[in-house]
Amino acid sequence: MKWTDFIAQIKEAGFDGDGDNFDVVVKWLKKERFDPDEVKTDDETYNLRELFDARPGKKLDVTAAATKAAEEARINDLVNQRMEEINEETGRNKGNKAHKHINVKVGADRLVEDPKGGFKSFGDFANSVHGAHTRAGVSPELAAWQKALSTYSLEGVGADGGYAVPPEWRAEIEKVVFGEDSLLSRCTQFPLAGNSITLPLDVTTPWQTSGGVLAYWEGEAGAKTQSKVALNTVDLRLRKCTVLCPVTDELLEDAIALGAFLNMTVGEKMDFKIGEAIIRGTGAGQPLGILNSGSIISVDKETDQAADTICYSNVLKMWQRLYAPYRSDAVWLINQDCEEQLHSMCNLCKTCAGTAVCGGGAVYVPAGGPNAMKWGMLFGRPVIPTQHCETVGDTGDIILASFKQYITAVKSGGLQSATSIHLWFDQDVTAFRFVMRVDGQPKLLSAISPRDGSNTMSAFVKLDARG
Repeated sequence: MKWTDFIAQIKEAGFDGDGDNFDVVVKWLKKERFDPDEVKTDDETYNLRELFDARPGKKLDVTAAATKAAEEARINDLVNQRMEEINEETGRNKGNKAHKHINVKVGADRLVEDPKGGFKSFGDFANSVHGAHTRAGVSPELAAWQKALSTYSLEGVGADGGYAVPPEWRAEIEKVVFGEDSLLSRCTQFPLAGNSITLPLDVTTPWQTSGGVLAYWEGEAGAKTQSKVALNTVDLRLRKCTVLCPVTDELLEDAIALGAFLNMTVGEKMDFKIGEAIIRGTGAGQPLGILNSGSIISVDKETDQAADTICYSNVLKMWQRLYAPYRSDAVWLINQDCEEQLHSMCNLCKTCAGTAVCGGGAVYVPAGGPNAMKWGMLFGRPVIPTQHCETVGDTGDIILASFKQYITAVKSGGLQSATSIHLWFDQDVTAFRFVMRVDGQPKLLSAISPRDGSNTMSAFVKLDARG
């Protein structure tokens, strides 16, 4: 088959473009859901690119190459100019003449080391992203930043069509998402360069007598009893957490205010959405939350316990069901409505027969005090009020969790930004979209069976509803 025969055939199927333009042909094939790589006949398969290159009388067109070379030269000049300005501002150029063996970097490699990516502010970057989707086109700064990343195999333009946020302002947003108050920061994290990871996990217990790695006492000369490793695997595939942020045209005109607004808003929204998934995610298109996992333990309410109450026996039994080695990093999560009952909770003294008598003391230690504690304390562990918990009386109003036993995968440097002027066009509002890729699930697939006794243990414990 010849290229001309192939073009004649697809013209019969509706193609009416330039048959000497390979990209136009491939675009049409994709649109019509044909394979753009291979052409099949009854008895042979042809590579589309080879057919195109072997066509007779092919045109020599150097326009695209010349344009590309000119654009690369222009961008390199802009990169060098901007980096010279940065070096002058920071004083990096001072004294360089006295050092003959300095490893000097030029062009894109210097820009990729600039935490601001060559932009003056986050608002300046956001405005450049906005301009790239309008008639203004890609700004020289944004083009230079893209080139710097692509030169070093970094992700300049994401799979969603967005632009990589420079490190300094990405860090400002991630400071909230990974901050002290976020749930994600408490989890075991695996940064990913790709989009998925398979982790081997040993979920056996040290006291198991069969399956997995076992320990034995043997006679000095006796034969060793063999054991076999039993590992489970956890597959984490990155999910998109997207924040859609409306920005007015007035705010777009103020780069400093725009940067501050996006830093605050995007970080808070993304942090809550990821935290919500860690608690109650379904695992379908989002992380698997602890409340929906097979390892969660639910403690029963007390006999004749009043509705919408929390008593000392509830929290004591929750503490008993948390596997002891996990207690050192565990936290209590509560709905704010629970605080009143924690403040008035006390531990009543009982006789050996179980009869309550006078006495006892407060169980909950409020925040503040002489040590200016940030959180209240219960059994020596922080009590954190959060909107991720249900209101008092509903299951999930109080949770005891060791988040080190929850594993997450996060895209390395994966915060992407894009914009659209069309979504809220009639309201003079521009939509900024920020995307972070993350996935997670508990390490344990089920609760832990004790060596003796019947009460299972886990890293995650909740209290049943008391309606």
